Amino acid sequence: MARFLEERPAPLVQVRYEEVVADPEGQLERVFAYLGLENDPDAVNYQKTEMKEGMGDPIGVQKHSRPKAGGEHKWAEELAADPAKRALAERMIAQLTDADLAAWGYDRDSLWAPLAEAGEGKAPKQTLNKYTMQRRVMMALRKGVHATEGGENAVRRLRYYCDVILRDRL
Repeated sequence: MARFLEERPAPLVQVRYEEVVADPEGQLERVFAYLGLENDPDAVNYQKTEMKEGMGDPIGVQKHSRPKAGGEHKWAEELAADPAKRALAERMIAQLTDADLAAWGYDRDSLWAPLAEAGEGKAPKQTLNKYTMQRRVMMALRKGVHATEGGENAVRRLRYYCDVILRDRL
């Protein structure tokens, strides 16, 4: 990843979550400039535009009308309260090189500071809504498809029938 970001074999603009919530207008202006579009400062107010519902992560979007600072370290609270999640995160980060972390704007020595500040505590309450239910169902189905002999073929057949049913009428 670091090599890709350094060599930039394809055009890209790098935007970090922490920078978006700290300066939404400035970061969006950078993205518009990169895309060659006229800056629209009001674009950060995403709830003003009606959007088609999808599988994205609408939890924060439903609560706020624009990017909001304050949630940058929720991950630390969750990991501090769940040793299994923390161990998984530590194993994943251990596989990354310092160059990879630096390419994303992080330093290995300070990366875990929010986790130390969170201490041990209760994990944030999980929000149960349409998105979390869809995600749970999707994860269970995905696990079942790969664990069951013939599961992938069954899903392919189901997709074929759904495609036929949903095909535009002639």
